[in-house]
Amino acid sequence: MSASATPRSGPPATASLAASHDEVVESSAAYVVVLRDAPLASYAGGIEGYDATAPAPGHRFNASRASVAPYRDRLLASQRRVLASIGDPATFYSYTTVLNGFAAELTSAQLKQVQSMPGVLTVELERVLQLDSTSRAVQNRALSSGSSPATARPSGGTTALRRAWRSTGGVADAGRGVVIGLVDSGLWPENPSFDGVPLDRAQRHTRFPGFTGRCESGERWDATTCTDKVLAARYFLRGFGRSNLAVADFVSPRDGSGHGSHTAATAGGNAGVDVTIQDQKFGRVAGVAPGAALAVYKACWTAPDPGDDGCSSVDTLKAIDVAVSDGVDVLNYSISGDPAAGSSTPPGSDAIELAFYHAATAGVFVATAAGDRGPEPATVAHASPWVTTVAATNPGSFEGNIRLGNGTTLPGSIVSDKGTERRRLVDGAAVAAEGFTRQEAGLCSVGSLDAEAVKDATVLCVRGVASRLSKGVAVSQAGGAAMVLANDSAGHTYADVHALPTLHVTRASGKAIQRYLARDPAPSASLLPAPAAASRSVTVADFSSRGPAPDADLVKPDLAAPGASVLAAVAPPSNMGRLWDLHSGTSMASPQVAGVAALLRSEHTDWSPAAVQSALLTTADRLPARVSPFDQGAGALNPLAALDPGLVYDAGADQWTRYLSSKGISFSTPRAAAGAPRRLDATDLNAASIAIGSLVGHRTVTRSVTNVSSSRETFAASRTGLSGIGVAVTPPSLTLGPGQTRSFEVSFSARSSARYGEYAAGSLTWIGSRGHTAESPVVIRPEHVGAPLEADGTSRGPVGITARAGVTGTVRVSLQGPVGARPVPLQLERRFFDAQKPSADSGAAVQAFDVAADTAALRFEAAGDAGDDVDLHVYRDGQLVARATSRSSVEQVTLTDPEPGSYDVYVNAPPADGEQKPTVAPGTPTPAGQERTAATFTGWVVPEHVAARFELESAKLKVTGGRDFSVQVNPTGPTESQRWFGLVKYDKSTDVTHLTIN
Repeated sequence: MSASATPRSGPPATASLAASHDEVVESSAAYVVVLRDAPLASYAGGIEGYDATAPAPGHRFNASRASVAPYRDRLLASQRRVLASIGDPATFYSYTTVLNGFAAELTSAQLKQVQSMPGVLTVELERVLQLDSTSRAVQNRALSSGSSPATARPSGGTTALRRAWRSTGGVADAGRGVVIGLVDSGLWPENPSFDGVPLDRAQRHTRFPGFTGRCESGERWDATTCTDKVLAARYFLRGFGRSNLAVADFVSPRDGSGHGSHTAATAGGNAGVDVTIQDQKFGRVAGVAPGAALAVYKACWTAPDPGDDGCSSVDTLKAIDVAVSDGVDVLNYSISGDPAAGSSTPPGSDAIELAFYHAATAGVFVATAAGDRGPEPATVAHASPWVTTVAATNPGSFEGNIRLGNGTTLPGSIVSDKGTERRRLVDGAAVAAEGFTRQEAGLCSVGSLDAEAVKDATVLCVRGVASRLSKGVAVSQAGGAAMVLANDSAGHTYADVHALPTLHVTRASGKAIQRYLARDPAPSASLLPAPAAASRSVTVADFSSRGPAPDADLVKPDLAAPGASVLAAVAPPSNMGRLWDLHSGTSMASPQVAGVAALLRSEHTDWSPAAVQSALLTTADRLPARVSPFDQGAGALNPLAALDPGLVYDAGADQWTRYLSSKGISFSTPRAAAGAPRRLDATDLNAASIAIGSLVGHRTVTRSVTNVSSSRETFAASRTGLSGIGVAVTPPSLTLGPGQTRSFEVSFSARSSARYGEYAAGSLTWIGSRGHTAESPVVIRPEHVGAPLEADGTSRGPVGITARAGVTGTVRVSLQGPVGARPVPLQLERRFFDAQKPSADSGAAVQAFDVAADTAALRFEAAGDAGDDVDLHVYRDGQLVARATSRSSVEQVTLTDPEPGSYDVYVNAPPADGEQKPTVAPGTPTPAGQERTAATFTGWVVPEHVAARFELESAKLKVTGGRDFSVQVNPTGPTESQRWFGLVKYDKSTDVTHLTIN
């Protein structure tokens, strides 16, 4: 299932208005409030009387350290002061380790008040996130009391992984001493993958020094459930709410859906576990790091309506906070955040990404799922440099064929190791039961098939509408013997454990089968499993989310791991009574990377999270050249090579802090008080990948590498790909002794042969004299022009725009608009605006616009007097599409290439100083003395083609690559008494300049 993020309203709070005869209700919702003071994980000292609490390099956070309690008390006191100043709202949690903040139920008034406080870094509405697994077929709940499985591949089943185990001393020691934390849906402790022996306090301290986690009792879980395998277990439910739980879930760390058991077993389940599903033996499976211990933090829950299942961000943040406080070494988070295309916050600045930032600065390696919104571009989640974002591959396990009666053989995916004998073949669409349509029968909806026509036959069903597993149930209930499931669109096939033998085929194969059925009067077919050696090559799974990231100077995802055909533990009550099942999703890929990170952490205890990430990336196996880094990152995970990478690119808190500063995010620290940190673009982070989202002319980046081997080695630079891009590495070779670090520069320049406005992909590889290679993915998008987003001027003369040329030659410039508009004066009462139920009244003015399909841009602007706060809300066909609600007296919303429709733009003036006044229902009499504010509203609708009163001085400009040039816009007629807005566009460039003329 694809990940999503949706706000969830909390219970309403009641408030009264003294001057009104009616009591009115002010809505409230759960918010996460993050304060600027550094949390425990990253506080490096400097405040008088408070020693540092951040761990030293190479160590994890230690909650028992003497300095922790006093500084935690200081953070809690500051949080209490903020809460008291806004009326002490109900709180869910306090966060102190990876965030300094709290989650609370806030009214609109309290929200505005806390947003205005200088000590507040960010305020974020609670989101309910879903687990990143395509296996969660919610339609199956009614059939099987739980979510359904998907495809299968034994985790840890590769030759490279077995060799990695041997190199670390054997399977029992693979990951020994490392604690893998998992924020997920819990764990099913009776599964043999989690067998262990009890530890007393002294034993645990000896084997896992510094780890302070505990085993929390709950429904069907007590303190004795934890062992040396499942070292700690907690659950977090306040955000999701106990009243929202399904009866089948457990108010404890016990897994209610099976997802958490699957990820935990994949990352660190025991080795040598025999698996049998429906009388089929799958052999022995193991987690990637079977010697590691697991710490379970349940924050994902099932609801009575499967569509309401999810993980409240309020709960997952607390789970991360506790996990890092406990002292985990590795953290897996198979829960997606906002996809890149839909994030409204700067990259890396939402509360969860900030929590991961502090976790990483405290030495915790974080693996996250890239998301299941592929193959569409710009859908990757968790696009922060301090986490390792994992895409999913389809390894091509469990392959088979269908042999038609005419001898034609077509490939597909099948779990069954026995296949079927030759049987009658029927098209589900041709055997509809009474009361069902041909289309419903073709989709094999439950009850849609005629039992007499289907009995003992192999049935062709088309994928779509219902879950894959429900179709197998429908065929089985109708008496069918086997099923062929055909894709309804382009995409991969998956091997599910169905109710009967099933082969999943592509759309093209499905069409071929339908043609055969139409021509043969007695069609028949047999299903044949293929030998393991015949399995297809590894590819990126079609569901895996793709880049580029919102920050185009980052390569995301980072790398890929098996995410289809993954076999691991599940929870029997929600998985048809099975202890193991077959799942697909980036959720399944992420714990494989977490497991390999545990192997590296066990072998290289002093490596930073960035060093671990670098080792994983530079040793990954590149998939075919046609697969973009925005699909695969650095390539497919190679556990053995990652243990001995030769070189690593290291980074840490200083660079990440400077990167956040470039996004407008800064924390209050003694060092910050001395001066703002120098900003750092993502391109200049010392990462094991290089991305330049806009190369205008040329650019040079600097990287540093450290020799982590035990021998002196000389490395020579080599580049591949990057068509049309000039690349120069200085120096071209490096010689480093053990532990030595050296820097180098890479200069990139766009040639005339480059494909401007498109990404060029390639790699930079350091080839060592002793056999090490460190390969980095590189993506560059050359641009003809680098131009400012905003430019302004007056109508009394020419308006100039300074841009930079990426090529030598001619740049064509075009002008859309500008169009004129007169500001509309408004008088607004200060009151709260209900964005969920917008209406025009004395506190909110509305302006309507009909937007046609050929509209180039919209801009809406509200302006109040200096110091007066005004807000904007924009709706299209009744749906909120944009808003600007800062504390500013001027708000703007700009939409380029807007969708056509009826737009309503509301301007309101919220109460001053965040005073707590309730929303007044429309029609309520205005209280005497209600404060009013003057404001103006201006709205521009810019068509793609319009006769404007401005023109370009020249539409063709001679430019020199790497140098600035000027664009001049001149008035051509009367422009007084109006304000003007339009777009300046540059041929073969993605840059656009918004031009405002007053």
